[in-house]
Amino acid sequence: MNRIMLAALASCALSFAALAADMPSADPCRMVKNAQAQAEQGNADAMEALGSAYYSGECAEINFSKAAGWFRKAAEKGSVKSGAALGAMYFNGQGVAQDYSESFRWLRQAAAGGSADAQYALAVMYQKGLGTGKDEKEALSWYAKACDRGSL
Repeated sequence: MNRIMLAALASCALSFAALAADMPSADPCRMVKNAQAQAEQGNADAMEALGSAYYSGECAEINFSKAAGWFRKAAEKGSVKSGAALGAMYFNGQGVAQDYSESFRWLRQAAAGGSADAQYALAVMYQKGLGTGKDEKEALSWYAKACDRGSL
C-alpha cells in the first residue's frame, strides 16, 4: 500500500476516535449508555456515538461488526461522519467484508456531504481505480476539495 493511502487511512482512523469526543458529556460512559435508548428510537447522533464507542473501545468492548451496523444506520439518516467511518471500514474490511465498491459508495456520500477525510480517501480511490474506474481528473478534483477543507 502506498504512502498516500496509508496517510488517508490514518487520517480517517483519527477521525473515528474523534467521533466520541464530539458528543458533549461529563461522563462519556454514561453518554454511551444513554445513547443506546436514543439510537433505538432513531436518533442519528446517538447511533453515531454508539458506532464510535464500539469502534474505539471507549466505554464499550471493541466490536467492529456492531460499529459498522450503527454507523450504517446513522449514515442512512444522513450522518456524514458515520458515512465516512463506514466507507473506511469497508475499505479495510473491519466488521464487514472488504468491498471497495461499498467503500466508494459510502465515501462518495460522505464526501458530497463535506467530509474532508472522505474527499481525500475518494480521491485516492479514483487515482488507484479502487471501487470505481481509474480517473485522474476526478482524483485531482477531490484532492483539491479535500485540500480546501484542510485535509492535506
